[in-house]
Amino acid sequence: MTHLLGPKVTETPTTDEDGIALGTIYTHYNGYQYMKVHANGAITIYDAVVVDEAGEAFAITKAAAEDYGGRRVGVAQVAFADNDYGYILTKGVGSVNALTSCAADVQLYTSGTTGHLDDADASQHAITGIRLTTAVGGGGAAAAPMFIDNAQVIIAFDGA
Repeated sequence: MTHLLGPKVTETPTTDEDGIALGTIYTHYNGYQYMKVHANGAITIYDAVVVDEAGEAFAITKAAAEDYGGRRVGVAQVAFADNDYGYILTKGVGSVNALTSCAADVQLYTSGTTGHLDDADASQHAITGIRLTTAVGGGGAAAAPMFIDNAQVIIAFDGA
């Protein structure tokens, strides 16, 4: 009997060691899904990231969301240095960086803090497919438990 071992989703090597193409979705035995990416800049653990068509992952900002509207969003469950390869969570339960007093079970948006999401839409862009399962308190930005399922950036048409 042959067993196929999955990629090491908690490692971030500086070289592309596993031969799996960037952008490939891997389904873990627990049903969670991960996407192979290449970090375009440092990514802090639990940062929300947006992925371009070449598999480059950027810690999410309003500007990155505008550049890659409609693209896949994931969450780094490990830290990446610039140019590391690895896997981001695209479906399952994990943690995501969120701002102070961010509510659970509400629409989330990009924020003014790189990699962090918030429930305030003040001139930000919506992220569908991701929800906090526990609110962030008033003590400051924090990693919050979340559920993600094929999240995407939504850029609203402003009629211009």
